[in-house]
Formats: sequence, C-alpha cells, structure tokens
Amino acid sequence: MMVEAYTHNVRGRIPTDRVTKGLALVTGATAGIGFQTCVLLCERGVDVLVPARSVEQAVKTAQLINEASKGPGIARPCSVPLDLASRESVKKFAESLTDINLLVLNAGVMMPPLTMSTDGLEAQFQTNHLGHFVLTNEVLPLLNDGARVVAVSSVAHRFSSPDELWTAEKLNDRRTYHKLRWYGWSKLCAV
Repeated sequence: MMVEAYTHNVRGRIPTDRVTKGLALVTGATAGIGFQTCVLLCERGVDVLVPARSVEQAVKTAQLINEASKGPGIARPCSVPLDLASRESVKKFAESLTDINLLVLNAGVMMPPLTMSTDGLEAQFQTNHLGHFVLTNEVLPLLNDGARVVAVSSVAHRFSSPDELWTAEKLNDRRTYHKLRWYGWSKLCAV
C-alpha cells in the first residue's frame, strides 16, 4: 500500500490518473474537490463510494456524480452515514465497508467559530485530521494490495508552525482559539 500526501492549489491536484479500476472511497464527496474527484474517477472506470453525514445526501450526491461523469465507473451511496467529527460514527461507518483500492481523505471544514465535537474536541481539528486518522486505521485491513491512501491538504498548513507545541487543551481553549491557525494545524497534520 502506498500512502501519499498532496498539497492542492485552487485547481485541486489529486492523482486520479494513476487509478483506473477498482473501488474508491472519497470523503467530502458532496461538494468541491471531493465531488470533482469522484467525477474524474468514475470517468476513468473507478467505482466510487459516496459517504455523507446523511444517507439521503449520499444518495443525492451519487446521482449527481453519475449524471456528471457518464461512467464507465459508478458512484454508489454509502448506506451508513459518516460524521468525521464523531469517533463512534467513523467506526460504525468503517464496519460497513469492504475492499477498497483508493482512499481519498478530502473532507474538511474551514475556519468555523470554536465548536466542540461530540467527543469533546475542537470540531475543525477532529473533522479535518482526527476523523481521517481513525477512518484510515479502521479501513487499513480492507485496503487491497497496491491500494493508495491520499491525504488532501492545503497551502493553509503554512499558517501554523510544527515547532509550536500544542495539546488538546490548547486546541479547546476559547481564549487562544484562532480559527486560521487551528485550520492550518489540521492541514499540517495531513502533510
């Protein structure tokens, strides 16, 4: 298995040309770079699993991807919701999966006001990094030989410093919360 990290720019750079068959799971498939990644993968013959926070949204998005791509790959909605801000949701979602050839960790939230997840952690960091970390660990046994894991990041990772020591307590501190730096930290973890 190969693990890759790419920093995308405004055009989005995910190496979809390297995968031409099999089954992909793309988080954040409901909009933006994730949606376009699914369309490109389907056009290249890859079947795509479409997760969302609700099954209804997954069904709607899979239909839109299939209309936009016209195959030969097919987008299929996931039958279990995925909320990356909840470890319980991520684990339940992972239990519903089978073999995967490509895992694209793309979903994220950007610079919201300080919000806590159901797990008691700053929601932006949990969604953008910890949720993907848990998902990857849960699906590792399902990744086929030659499978790829692609972590999508952002140039915003430069807004944080790897030298600065931070802890869960600091991430959750309302007095020091800075949404851009916290977003940068969440993206730095994907680089």
